[in-house]
Amino acid sequence: MSIPTPCLYDSQKISKIKQQLIFDIQQQTPPITQYILSITRPVSISETLDDGSIVNFVGHIVTDKISQERVGVLRKYEGEAISYYNYLPLSPRFSFLNKLELQGINGTWRPGPLLAITPNLFLNSYDINYQPIDKSINARFTLEPTGFFLTIDINSNPTIYRLFCVESDYAQGVSITGSSMNLNYGVGGSLRLSTSPTGTDGNWSYFDLLGKTISWDVDLSNVPCGLNATFYSVYLQNGSQYLDACATNPATTELDFMEANLSSWHTTFHSKNNDCGGAPPLGYGGTINDPRYEFVDLSGVQKNPTLLYGPGDQYVINTLLPFHASIALNTTAGVLSSVVLTLTQGLGAIGQSYTTANEQYPGWLAQIGTEIVNTATSGNVLVWSVWTGGLDWLESPPCSANAQPTCTSTSCQFTISNTSIQ
Repeated sequence: MSIPTPCLYDSQKISKIKQQLIFDIQQQTPPITQYILSITRPVSISETLDDGSIVNFVGHIVTDKISQERVGVLRKYEGEAISYYNYLPLSPRFSFLNKLELQGINGTWRPGPLLAITPNLFLNSYDINYQPIDKSINARFTLEPTGFFLTIDINSNPTIYRLFCVESDYAQGVSITGSSMNLNYGVGGSLRLSTSPTGTDGNWSYFDLLGKTISWDVDLSNVPCGLNATFYSVYLQNGSQYLDACATNPATTELDFMEANLSSWHTTFHSKNNDCGGAPPLGYGGTINDPRYEFVDLSGVQKNPTLLYGPGDQYVINTLLPFHASIALNTTAGVLSSVVLTLTQGLGAIGQSYTTANEQYPGWLAQIGTEIVNTATSGNVLVWSVWTGGLDWLESPPCSANAQPTCTSTSCQFTISNTSIQ
């Protein structure tokens, strides 16, 4: 698969700005041990002054993440030599923060406990972790992106992973609670998130997939023709930026677990040695017209492939309702020997498989297996995205050619949850 709109992330440009926290710690009883504060991206703020007048400005809301107390706001001012943010405390517990300054990388650092960080402009907020250096009133802050965190079950061990978003919309279309993630195209437009322990491009979390079964629940009821909801992995090296099998050169191994909408589904494994259109997809819709790759009813009852997957009660998998998906990467003597795709909903189950009988060419499965073995510095990175444009290969038929989705703030979104790798 490919992403038609390039994601924007200029790390060199961003690194030219450093943020400093300059603060005046007041003696407190009992002593402060640790606070976690969240600073939002710029929002419209209305404050009532002591004289009763109301002032409106653009600033950042500061919240105590432990108590959820709104403790202050940051308001930008332009000085003669430097831009800075005045901190307006709303709680006496957090009156120690004086101001946030922006200073060039070659500027002169002021004396005292200061901090320099490289912000990720595409995350919603930052965390300020306050910890004392010693028993005096001196202290140190650390400031880092809060990011997005998704729980994935790894070998029956629920583990929290940070996701990295490199889209240009501040990820306003992303919401995550525990193991459930919603990507809303109607709010955020094209989105792509991938696993990164630091929330930065080039620093990746890797997942062992060979010999494993990856499974998830998905709700595609608000993904119409003309939109592609995806879940996949790409093989990346630590320090490298995002690559995939189609949109980049050099290409890398890409396992498309799900490229789908209400009317179509493709599962496609791409070797790094073949172009993105070379591998045959499993599923239904678009270019799939070979019975070796089309969905089949695993109960053997429904023989019509056009009634296996789609929106409505007449389909074995009714995409107007949530359903479960799993993909098993089976090995024989350590060699990838089959890939088994299964979709289930209630008593209904459909699926299809890659085997040595229908692989793209002799040795294709085994080759992919060698390409997805993790090392200390490279491995499989999980990615989720939603996008539109040029999707006839996925969906036409049954969708009309060049279908264009019409999206409101609630009509184009999908939810994926309970992701597991066992």
